[in-house]
Order: sequence, then structure tokens, then C-alpha cells
Amino acid sequence: MSLIILAGGNSTRLNTNKAFLELIDSKTIIENIVSCLKDVFNEIIVVANKVEDYKFLGFKVVPDLIKGKGPLGGIYTGLKKAGEERSFVLACDMPFVNVDLVRYMLKFKDFDAVVPSYEGLIEPLYAVYSKNILPIIENQLKNNNLKINETIKKIKKIKYIGKEEIEKFDKGRLCFFNINNKEDFEKARNLIR
Repeated sequence: MSLIILAGGNSTRLNTNKAFLELIDSKTIIENIVSCLKDVFNEIIVVANKVEDYKFLGFKVVPDLIKGKGPLGGIYTGLKKAGEERSFVLACDMPFVNVDLVRYMLKFKDFDAVVPSYEGLIEPLYAVYSKNILPIIENQLKNNNLKINETIKKIKKIKYIGKEEIEKFDKGRLCFFNINNKEDFEKARNLIR
């Protein structure tokens, strides 16, 4: 199983690379993600605009195969480059990884996607995807339809992880918290304290 960390965003609202914000024990968010999950996966791939910025992690770092296609393009690149059939995809700005929930999601092997879903929302950047969905993504990219939710609707063999399942592992659903701006960063710091 591969871990794909999407680190290709421009961080325009924060004016700094979110992956390198220090939150937990002087570790950057991306270092914390890797630290939490390195024993779970055979392979770690970082999909990034600036490949050289991530080389220090010691894992495979790849640029987008098709530039300017957002997170969907990142998922496409990660799946194409992954040595494993199935991959867990995670955004680099989600600091509170829940390893037990990740392990639980990996158990559902007969699906092309395993995606958390609660209160009408889905979390497509905290999900398991199979290489089987590559033709769907290619079609979406070709038509410049970059909405991940619309891509997910086209996957036939999909398992949604519901609210009750999620809350067995993470009552407050903190694992889905992501940092978009300075207020989110301060909130994350306060949660850690």
C-alpha cells in the first residue's frame, strides 16, 4: 500500500508553504504526517510543485504529470507513480492524522475508493483510491472537470465510511481539520495545547 501526500497547492491565503508550518514538537505538518504513517505504508510519495523543497524527507517526490489541475491532478499523478495498486491519499495541510482510522479504512480491499462521509460532506483528500479509477480521472482531466466530488460520483465500487464509523476513532473528526489561513493555524496550535 502506498501513501500519497498532496503538497502541490500555492498556499496563497497563508503566504507560506502549509506543509512546513511547525505545529507539533517543532515538527512541520508534513514531517508529522510521515512520522505517524511511515510504519503503515510500503511506499510514501509526495506530489509537489517544488520537488526540491521536499527531498529532505527521503521519500519519492514527484511533480504533477499535468500542471494546473489542482488536487485531482495530484491524485492522478500519485496513482500513476505509485508502485502499489491501492493508495491512501492525504492533503499536506491536515495535521491531525488518525492512524487507527487510516488502518480501518485500509481494511476495505474490494473497493476502488474508500471515502469518509458525514453530514452530507465527503473527505476526498483523506481517502483510499485504487489505480482502477485512473480512466475516470483521465476523462475528468481531459474535460477539465476538476471537481473531485464529481469524480467520486462516477466510481462504481465505492465504500463510504460513515459518521458512526469515523467517530469510533475520532469523536471530534479532528483528522479532517485542514489549515487554510492564519485563523486555522492558530486554532490548530490551540488544539495541540
